[in-house]
Formats: sequence, structure tokens, C-alpha cells
Amino acid sequence: MKRFLLAATATIVMFAFGAAAQASSNAKVPHLAGSSASLNNAKFQPGNYSLKVHVMGQEVSALMVESQDAVRLSQNITVFDQSNKPVAATVSMNGQTATIAFAQPVKPDTILRVDLRNVQNPRAMPTVLFSVSSQIVGLNSEIALGTIQARTYYGRF
Repeated sequence: MKRFLLAATATIVMFAFGAAAQASSNAKVPHLAGSSASLNNAKFQPGNYSLKVHVMGQEVSALMVESQDAVRLSQNITVFDQSNKPVAATVSMNGQTATIAFAQPVKPDTILRVDLRNVQNPRAMPTVLFSVSSQIVGLNSEIALGTIQARTYYGRF
């Protein structure tokens, strides 16, 4: 009987905390929505990556994209909205981090596509990780949106 009560209690606690940890569909915070990669056959050629960020809740004034150690970003970064219209932004580099400052704050309910071009992946890693954070209008700190991975499929051609 003790085992049954212990198992039942553990199950209830697990479901209670699991439901609270799930993201709700009406969350009003910016979040990552996906990624993709388009690469050449040759491992030494630079690749292009695309990240999607869904802006929700508050306006975003900047995005910061940081690559993992071996991967090198270039300043060749463009941003588009869900209508495939370019979003005016300036890009600055600080080591492995690209800061994309928007000319006008991006309004909520906008899906941004961030195209990273000429990204060097000298070790031909099969999965590339990018950490993304945002600058919310009115806040002085960066808000981490998370880490997103893009599969490169090197060696599978």
C-alpha cells in the first residue's frame, strides 16, 4: 500500500509541475520559432542559416545572435518580416555575437526571419547552435530567447 501511495503521489506531483512548465499558446513574450540551413556540398564553403523569431507582447528594439565557438558569423545579416519585406536594421559584430539594431522597434505579432549569410563552419559540425536574445523597448537588459539549432547535414550529399 505504501508503494502505491508513493507512486500515486509522485505521478500527481509530476503532472502538476509538468503542466505548469508547458508553454501556453497565448504567451505574450518573444520566442524562437524555427531555423533552417542552406549549404553548399563543399565543407569549406560558407553556409547560410535562417532563424525565425516571433515578436509578441512588447516591441523589440534589437536582437543579439551568438554562434558557438568554431562557427564564425559575418556581418552579412538581413531581416525580413512575415510579408517577406526587409526590416531596416544595422548590424554590429562583437566577437562571436552579432547585434541587430532595428531602425524602428518591431511591433508585437510580427514574425521575423533573420538570414545569416556567409557563416563559416570550419569544423563542418553537423549541428550548429545559435543563442538568441532580444532587447525589449523600455528595458535596459537583454532577454534570452533561447538557443536554436540548425542541422547542416555535412557529409550526407
